[in-house]
Amino acid sequence: THGHFDHILDNHLWKSAFDVPLLMHQGDLFFVERLKEQALWFGFSAPEEIPPDAYFQEGQILTVGSQKVHVLYTPGHSPGSVSFYLVEQDVCLSGDVLFKGSAGRTDLPGCSAEKLGKSLHRLLSLPETTRILPGHGPTTTVAYEKRTNPIYLSLPSATTAAVST
Repeated sequence: THGHFDHILDNHLWKSAFDVPLLMHQGDLFFVERLKEQALWFGFSAPEEIPPDAYFQEGQILTVGSQKVHVLYTPGHSPGSVSFYLVEQDVCLSGDVLFKGSAGRTDLPGCSAEKLGKSLHRLLSLPETTRILPGHGPTTTVAYEKRTNPIYLSLPSATTAAVST
């Protein structure tokens, strides 16, 4: 979903264990190119940097088995954050953009609180029944986050949107 080290640290292991392409949004290529530094900042040994084979695009529809997966460009936590929406399953993998009761941090290089706010609005405009599977922590739903998420509720127009649901 994005290029922070805790999400790409083992890309070289996955790529060598399975014959699969590595995809990411081009906005996070900076992080792949600096994976060793990222890992060292947080006390991890320097892994092998693996360049992506291709890049996700907004609106792209991937086929995984029989499932259609919609790529949603949701920057803010990182410049190239994406979320994956499985319409038929009513599930969204939000990465580190949206957590139960919280949202991704914006104090790392390339982060933007303003863009994260727009991405939160986008994710929380999905159907209220949509289950959110974040990159860390418990699952949640769009309806629950629209009513209770303090970060979302502090955004302009969120209060109006929450009242009208």
